Amino acid sequence: MIFLTKFLEMKNRTLAHFMAFVQKFILNCKNPEIINLLARFGVTEARIDEGITLYNDTQKSIDDQKREHQEKLQAYNEFFAKKGECIEEFKLFNTFGKLAVKGNKDMHTRIGFNQPKELSTFGWMKQAVGRYKSSLTEPDFITKMNRYNITAEDIELFKTNIEDLMLLRAKYDREKGQAENSTNIKRDKVEQLEDYIQELKTIAKFALKDSPQLLEELGIVVR
Repeated sequence: MIFLTKFLEMKNRTLAHFMAFVQKFILNCKNPEIINLLARFGVTEARIDEGITLYNDTQKSIDDQKREHQEKLQAYNEFFAKKGECIEEFKLFNTFGKLAVKGNKDMHTRIGFNQPKELSTFGWMKQAVGRYKSSLTEPDFITKMNRYNITAEDIELFKTNIEDLMLLRAKYDREKGQAENSTNIKRDKVEQLEDYIQELKTIAKFALKDSPQLLEELGIVVR
């Protein structure tokens, strides 16, 4: 795909500029004078219409990719903000929870304070939910936590927040996959359009070589 690569490497040229060039080029090929000259080399109006359809499909894939990546970013920001809240709650629970079970090794183990810290996001979320659930089955633990103004309702809320965080992570993973898929679709469409326009541009340069004004109408600079 040499044409687009070189095109995009030019100073101040972007995919948007490329698409603007393609739109002008294809639509102006509909000019009767131009299409009559192109027809000698097998370029029919139907072939031009194929290019218009390909252009529209490519532009849609570009718009879709932008939307999908915006949705991915939004999902990530929602997850990241919630994660920060949950981390602070888990730190609070662990700090005062370990004080509450001090001297009671069995309870310490039942709640899970003996477990090593999980490093992965999924592992940490799963560990937090498990620890909250275990603690809620320990009346003596809840009584001792009340001394620090941490109630069973607080712990239940901490657990709910982690479960919500898991849903946000699943949403982010889903949006990330959709964004990657949209990028692949866009890349394929741009490459197809690139191949189409490169062939048509080559034909036009030859068919209109004696009509520089028509080449310029297509956006081809005549040197």
